[in-house]
Amino acid sequence: MRKITDGQGADIVVEVGGAGTIAQSTLAVAHRGTISLIGHVAYDTAGMNLLHFTYSGATLRAIGGGSRSDLKDMNRVVPAHRLRSVFDRVQVPTVYEHFDARDEGWTKVVLHPDGHGNGHKR
Repeated sequence: MRKITDGQGADIVVEVGGAGTIAQSTLAVAHRGTISLIGHVAYDTAGMNLLHFTYSGATLRAIGGGSRSDLKDMNRVVPAHRLRSVFDRVQVPTVYEHFDARDEGWTKVVLHPDGHGNGHKR
C-alpha cells in the first residue's frame, strides 16, 4: 500500500482478518488514518505490534456486524416474510437522507451488489 501511495499509506483500511492480519493494516494505514475492524477470519494469537500502531497515529474502530447465526436467521426471515426492496437505485440518495436524519423507523440501508438500494423501516 505504501508503494502505490508514494509512501503515504491508505486513509482508511478495512480490516477483515482480525488478529491474523491487523499487523499488516497498521503498516498500510496513513498517518492519522483509520483502521475499521469488521472481521476476524484470520484468527491468530500473535496480534499486532503496538508500537507500529502508536506511531501511525491512526484510529482503530471496531464495527460489529452480527454473528453467523444472526446472518442465517436473516436469510431465513427475508424470504419467509417476502421482504423486498422498497426503493430502486435512483432513490438511494433519498434513502440515505432519511437514514441520516434518523427519521422515524429508519434503521437500515442495504445496498446490493447489483446496484439496488433498500431502505427498511422497523
